[in-house]
Amino acid sequence: MKKQQLNHQVYQLHLLLANSWGNSWPYIQRSIEEKLEKALCQKYRQLDYKLEKLTQSQINPKELHSFYPRVINKTNIIFTDNEVNLLEKGPK
Repeated sequence: MKKQQLNHQVYQLHLLLANSWGNSWPYIQRSIEEKLEKALCQKYRQLDYKLEKLTQSQINPKELHSFYPRVINKTNIIFTDNEVNLLEKGPK
């Protein structure tokens, strides 16, 4: 409701200014729109830069975390892959 009221006020102001300035109003309006576009373009460029930086940091992690192995065989016994997998699951 509030946005609708603001839009109605902007519309009324636009009509008032168009009637007041007559034929020169389109030039004034174009000048206003160019200034707004320049400001918005700069703002969106900053937001795009921040978004790109954030997505790059999420896609490419800076550090790869390596975990220590759960099982280290310090004996002369050779375990099969099934036995190593069973030992890595841990005690239950």
